[in-house]
Amino acid sequence: MFVNRTEELAGLRDAALALAADPEPGVVMVVGVTGVGETQLVAQAVRRELTRLFADGQLYVDLEDHRRDGAVDLAAVLGGFLRALGVHKDYVPGGLAERTALFRSVAGPLRLLVKVDNVQHAPEARALVPPQGLLVVTGRRALPSLLMDGAVLIDVAPLDEAAGTELVRRWCADADEGTAADVVRLCAGHPLALRAAVEWLAARSQLTLDDVVRDLTAGRYGTGDDGAREAMGVAMGASGGSRTGARGGPRSIRSCWGRPSISG
Repeated sequence: MFVNRTEELAGLRDAALALAADPEPGVVMVVGVTGVGETQLVAQAVRRELTRLFADGQLYVDLEDHRRDGAVDLAAVLGGFLRALGVHKDYVPGGLAERTALFRSVAGPLRLLVKVDNVQHAPEARALVPPQGLLVVTGRRALPSLLMDGAVLIDVAPLDEAAGTELVRRWCADADEGTAADVVRLCAGHPLALRAAVEWLAARSQLTLDDVVRDLTAGRYGTGDDGAREAMGVAMGASGGSRTGARGGPRSIRSCWGRPSISG
């Protein structure tokens, strides 16, 4: 489910259009706190707009899959990129410098869209900029040195009350608008926390959204950002609920989270 990101989608589209017209590669940095939906925003932009701008191919990586003790194995990332671009594994060199050079050579004639999640440091992003095309990175905070390099910043804030209420009522169609708005306020507008709260409810069919509001208000899961994290913990079974014995299985809830695939 995806709601009310019109402004952010337009900003990402406009930045991509402007950068695509430039012969030099461009960088867009999409930032937001955990669970706010920056990855889904980019996935939507890729599906709706960006694919047609970069028809030579797309590359994707989540750097958390390659991060050990805080450092990213960029050689492994570039090895994956090279194989996605058609380089046989036997011809992928071992060192970072050699892989970087080969990546620039193979990708040189192509206008690529490179999507990288969970960037923490500017050098991680710089190493993955394609010779042509666009690099879109997501992360938890803006990186000033990338902005100084000319990166365009898209800041993804938590959902406002109207958008959050719409999201809750799509998941829970019989929810009262005021009650749904209370859940949004208590979860600080974080989409992941809202989903967690509704999934917790879906597994307890004898309860209603009013029960969620009552527990949140009473501090059962906390409030604000801390409450968002605790609500997610409850939904994932990290802590037990005060009410158990749900009748039957959870109701079906359509997920609004996804990610673009790798294509070469």
